[in-house]
Amino acid sequence: MLSRFHTFAYILCLTGAASLCLLPAGQTAQAENLGDELHSFAGDFVYAGGESQRQGVLDAIEVAVSAISPGVQDLARKRLRPPNAVPESLHIELESGFSTIELDGRSIRAQTNGNKPAHWTNPTGMRVRVWHRAHNGRIVEKMVGVGGTRKNVYRLSADGSKLHIDVTMSSPMLPKSVKYRLTYRRK
Repeated sequence: MLSRFHTFAYILCLTGAASLCLLPAGQTAQAENLGDELHSFAGDFVYAGGESQRQGVLDAIEVAVSAISPGVQDLARKRLRPPNAVPESLHIELESGFSTIELDGRSIRAQTNGNKPAHWTNPTGMRVRVWHRAHNGRIVEKMVGVGGTRKNVYRLSADGSKLHIDVTMSSPMLPKSVKYRLTYRRK
């Protein structure tokens, strides 16, 4: 049983909120093995969500944009559409405590469950910090940049043939977050 302090430190470690994670000796192996649950994610996937999910992305952007001043709505749409373009292909690779997620040939390699973020330039040219976490049978990818935060939660279907991505994009400039789901099938 962990003390309240160690439980809090462990949660900070998993969420990336702590810059240094110290775990009791007996819990170190448990933290190192969190990446083991990711191996079923490895492989290639293609977009399978169809036009309904593509429209869902546009609708989610519209919901967020409609909550801001009409004078800047067109500008907000122009800024939100490129980073939310639906990738056609997805590749996930796992190796030695690192996970690589590649969307349409643009890859992000980050330490799985590590505290140090990877630095990446998104398709619109913005530099962001990226973390990958294994959490409850999911891969949680968090991107933080000057304009806001994006969280991609990757979840496999029970048989492993489909991959769902729940996307949440938030910014201090948007009163409502952009939220949508994308579906991919394993090649």
